[in-house]
Amino acid sequence: MADWHPVQTLHANSWVFPRPGTTQPYAEIRHLPVKVGDRTVWAFRAVTWAQPRELIGAGYFGTLEEAARECHRLALASAVPSALNEQRR
Repeated sequence: MADWHPVQTLHANSWVFPRPGTTQPYAEIRHLPVKVGDRTVWAFRAVTWAQPRELIGAGYFGTLEEAARECHRLALASAVPSALNEQRR
């Protein structure tokens, strides 16, 4: 019998993005269905970990990589506030 378990059929839909250099959570990224007009599409939503949660960047991203990149950028900016100003120039 092949080595198989039902857990292999699972799909992750939530990721915790850590504060850079730590294990403390900074943000959460979720893969979820979003209603766009009369259709449903799948998108990645990034929000801060701290309450009250706030959308990060535009909030919704087409890929996990885009969402993680924006979480990383804002996490670094929150650690070094001048970094955000430098990126905007």
